[in-house]
Amino acid sequence: MFIKDYLHHIEAAAFNVFCRLGRGKSPSTYKQLLIEEFITRGVPMKDFPNEIRVNDSILVQVFAKSKLDAILENEFVNQLTSTNTELGYIINFGLSTQVLRKFKRDRFI
Repeated sequence: MFIKDYLHHIEAAAFNVFCRLGRGKSPSTYKQLLIEEFITRGVPMKDFPNEIRVNDSILVQVFAKSKLDAILENEFVNQLTSTNTELGYIINFGLSTQVLRKFKRDRFI
């Protein structure tokens, strides 16, 4: 698979998880179902306590907040830099599914 294929699978899996669970669940519940979606789709990933790494090149963090703030996004970009990862996703299953795709050094795509 190419990186763009992984990006498509990440976004589609996130929306599928939200459609199945709705809102009001814990981040760990969403994360577990997201991992199951990745496995079903054949997406290579590793599960870590605070994140999922897809194909050892994409960092994914899962939240269930009513609103993401700029501090959280800045911390995420710093984590991308510290882990030498170029691309990452913040997936928030708060009031609706919010998927933010970010490059380190705060370049949005």
